[in-house]
Amino acid sequence: MTSESDLLMKRILIFLLLSSVFSCQEIQGVKTGNEFSNLFKITKTTDGVVGLTTVDEYSKVLSEVSFSNPYKRVVLLNTTYMSYVKFLGKENCVVGSVDLGRMQKFATKDVDANEIKSVGENGVLNVELIRSLRPDLIVCNSFQEGSVVSFGDIDVLVVNEFWEQHPLGRSEWVKVFGVLLGASQKAEAKFKEVKDRYETQNKAEQTNLPKVYNLSRFSSSYFLPGCESIVSKILMDAQCDVGCIAATSRSTEISEEQQLTMCVDKDYLLFFDWLPQKRRYAEVLEELGVQKCFKGDIVYCNTSSSGYFEKSIMEPDVLVNDLFQILHRNQKETKYFSLLKESE
Repeated sequence: MTSESDLLMKRILIFLLLSSVFSCQEIQGVKTGNEFSNLFKITKTTDGVVGLTTVDEYSKVLSEVSFSNPYKRVVLLNTTYMSYVKFLGKENCVVGSVDLGRMQKFATKDVDANEIKSVGENGVLNVELIRSLRPDLIVCNSFQEGSVVSFGDIDVLVVNEFWEQHPLGRSEWVKVFGVLLGASQKAEAKFKEVKDRYETQNKAEQTNLPKVYNLSRFSSSYFLPGCESIVSKILMDAQCDVGCIAATSRSTEISEEQQLTMCVDKDYLLFFDWLPQKRRYAEVLEELGVQKCFKGDIVYCNTSSSGYFEKSIMEPDVLVNDLFQILHRNQKETKYFSLLKESE
């Protein structure tokens, strides 16, 4: 059974994904040298020491680690990190993770999932178990950082991949896990594969672009995303007319009156669901408070059943293709998104 705290965390992650409430250009004024991400920097010295620096939303250094040898006993405090690990075939370096039930879906047939211990569920960590596993590295996000302050003798790396503003920015974090786990060359090659797939998608140019409303609602407030946000960019790559705020990655709060006016002429409404069960058309409209104005179809993603947060990080091309197939009525099989009609 999914707890209320777990659902709340999923809802917050979706809000962060859609909002992109900050813009990060450099790390303490130093260019990162990455192709797409500006949230981490990798350095290597002539004597083989690797340095990793990550930043928070204000471009301030959030965590730093340096090491000469790859980490062998890693604890992951977020299920999304296993996507990078699995992509590199390094599951044997993971000794513990949170939400193990979801994490086991990503273990390969060559890895005994029982070797990975559950160190927490629904945001509650088993601190003593983590220590007993003798990890040499803990990977967490900035919301979890306070929970691992006591691990002063263990390296901690804060990974906020969900703040990225470009679809390939999230994928580029595989390079970080590559250097951590001794698979740098493989990480570089795998990222190139993802990048090539994303940039060479063969989609026929469309003349009549469908209008998509990417509205998010948190508490009683409505937000419209910036056109430079990651979700807006994916929608644009899928060739549609996106309702967004121009020339920014930030979301802007809009009034109820504004959202009622803006949603009238839209063909589709994009909705990321955090509940484990699929919701019906009317339930989604009620959740977003657009029953009075929206009459089109809903492009729906159930983040729980589809494994969106765990899998899509390394499949931005699949996200674009899914949306393209749905928005342009090609009726082909999709992985993350489906269409909800008023009759459903």
